[in-house]
Amino acid sequence: MSKIIIFIYYYLVMRPILKFIVGIDVYKNEKICKEKQFIIVANHNSHIDAMAIMSSLPASKIFTTHPVAAMDYWGKSSLSRFLSHHLLNVVLINRNKQEKENGTDPIEAMLTLLRAGKSLVIFPEGSRGNPGEWQQLKKGVAILLKAMPEISCVPVYLENTGASLPRGDSILVPFCGYISWGDPFKICPEDSENLILEQIKAKIIAQKIR
Repeated sequence: MSKIIIFIYYYLVMRPILKFIVGIDVYKNEKICKEKQFIIVANHNSHIDAMAIMSSLPASKIFTTHPVAAMDYWGKSSLSRFLSHHLLNVVLINRNKQEKENGTDPIEAMLTLLRAGKSLVIFPEGSRGNPGEWQQLKKGVAILLKAMPEISCVPVYLENTGASLPRGDSILVPFCGYISWGDPFKICPEDSENLILEQIKAKIIAQKIR
């Protein structure tokens, strides 16, 4: 039942809304269809970023792909946790020190999913930033890739999603933007975490097309 709900939400609700009402174009790289498993990395300016990425995935990939989101924001209530899991296919992680001490380590939680053959959508900046401004990338995604270097990393650039749903707003507004997919790539596990983060940022920025 959850798969049906997820499909309806992303393909029959969000996909047409984002394309025909909001005005977000998808410049898709079909090579992702050939990838059995992957970690999608993208810039982050809006709450619709994960929904936009998920809505533009091939249908065969949405059920095994999980956006990573913060428990302290998306898991505030039993209802939000239910919707995050059954509607958005989100995996909630603990991101502050107190949460980590009282719950599951976020890296281990994500590694468990990856070892089970699942794919992830990760925003290396962590929280949403201002449009066009980069925040310092968190090391979590580099740790995951070093632990499982056989998994491909897929860079995605999102343009103007922050204008369609600005921080603090809850209503989508029409504002032309796009999602640009890059080629999957693999990291060298011998590289440092900082070097991997530099490569990821450069790959994401390289997808900016206008």
